[in-house]
Amino acid sequence: MSSKKKITIALIISIVVIAIIVTVLHFLKKKNADSKVIDVYSVSEVGQENDFFEGRKTIDGNVSVNMEQKIYPINNQKIKEVHVKEGDVVKAGDIILEYDTTAQSLSLETKRTEVELARTAVLVAERELNEMKTIVPVENMPQPEPTTEAPTTEAVPTTEEAPNGDTTVSTSTDATPNGNDNTAKDGGNTVNNVPAAEGTPTSEGTGENASGQPNSDAVNTSEQQNDAADTGDTPPEENGGTDEVYYTRDELNKMITDKQNEIKSLNTAYQLKEIEYEIMENQLSNGQITANFDGVVKTVKNEEDAISENTAMIVLSGTSGYTVNSSIGELSLAKISIGMEVELLCYDNGAYYTGKITDIQTMPLSGGYGGETVETYYPVTITIDDADDLQQGQYMEITLPSSGDATNLYILMPFIKRDNDNYYVLKEENGRLKKVYVETGKIMWGEIIQIKSGLSMDDYVAFPYASDVEEGMKTKHANFEGMYY
Repeated sequence: MSSKKKITIALIISIVVIAIIVTVLHFLKKKNADSKVIDVYSVSEVGQENDFFEGRKTIDGNVSVNMEQKIYPINNQKIKEVHVKEGDVVKAGDIILEYDTTAQSLSLETKRTEVELARTAVLVAERELNEMKTIVPVENMPQPEPTTEAPTTEAVPTTEEAPNGDTTVSTSTDATPNGNDNTAKDGGNTVNNVPAAEGTPTSEGTGENASGQPNSDAVNTSEQQNDAADTGDTPPEENGGTDEVYYTRDELNKMITDKQNEIKSLNTAYQLKEIEYEIMENQLSNGQITANFDGVVKTVKNEEDAISENTAMIVLSGTSGYTVNSSIGELSLAKISIGMEVELLCYDNGAYYTGKITDIQTMPLSGGYGGETVETYYPVTITIDDADDLQQGQYMEITLPSSGDATNLYILMPFIKRDNDNYYVLKEENGRLKKVYVETGKIMWGEIIQIKSGLSMDDYVAFPYASDVEEGMKTKHANFEGMYY
């Protein structure tokens, strides 16, 4: 055998041996891959949607009951029977509550008396006001005309005894209007320049006549003066004979204003009494309180508890469901649509509800809201049909659904691996691992990275940094809880 043939045979044998070795290695590798199973984890566990990290959109609002009837207990009015319990469905006109009407007539009569007294007080005050308006102020009264008579000085009569024993009446004045002395000078027979009748002397100063008897006119005048002095009264001719009180214009104006204010207050009190009477009359006409509409009994409380808490004893709500009124900014307006379901959390009772957007107004609310951006807000109405424990005015937090872009998410950094300038994940496909390159975005806090494409929330991925993990290995779904890296 030539050397050339020997070289050819050796080369063929080497190739065969290499092929056998490669085949064996491939078989062993495949056998190893089939014998080991790699855990894979749901992306929904190791990742989150974009909205979670960049701020999930929530709005708030208040519950509005389409129809509601509240029944409060009446003080001092005994309840005979409550005809409903919580959860009862009632029709308009059904009896809800019944009062004991035994004391109804007495209560109504007492209330009617209060109304009449309040009305009488108004009428009395109005009459007093009209009388005040007729009073003439002091400034408008006629003044007395001034007198032009000269003042006179009344003489004071005195009695003197003459040298011959005769009695002479003389009048002494300090001064007379004409300056003359009118006293008798001729022996006492003339008084104030008037001759005395012969044989009939008079004593005006003493109140006696010529016969020495008291003058009746003088006695009467003296008695009147003594009576006035004893009683302290002024004779009628000196004070005008009247007790009338006079007011100035300012005093009258103040009195009228005060009375008008008093009448307003009395009128208000009268109207309130009338309203109270009408309410009592309507409620107690037959002692029955009935439902105003078809609805459901939401609340039935004990009478004592309702009075102490100052709340309604019975609450009825309409059967047509509840609505929540809210508003949303224009930047988020494109994320919602009529018919979309939303999740609601009631802060008052801690319960969750599912609602549906039933109306989005096209007319914005007046004004804007501050923050990083100033947005225009639009009213939104959400309807809740499956609730039976909500009440008017309760506060709701409304979580809007995500954008629906499943490929726009964040994933934990340990589940993504870098290959030169590209990133990839080991994703499960048909029960085995497959190397898949993904498009990435920003990294937050050095812990999570944004995946823009190549992965979804429905996928499963393996931890790519394990030394025994290879593409093509069988996979099994595992729970991410408790895994450490």
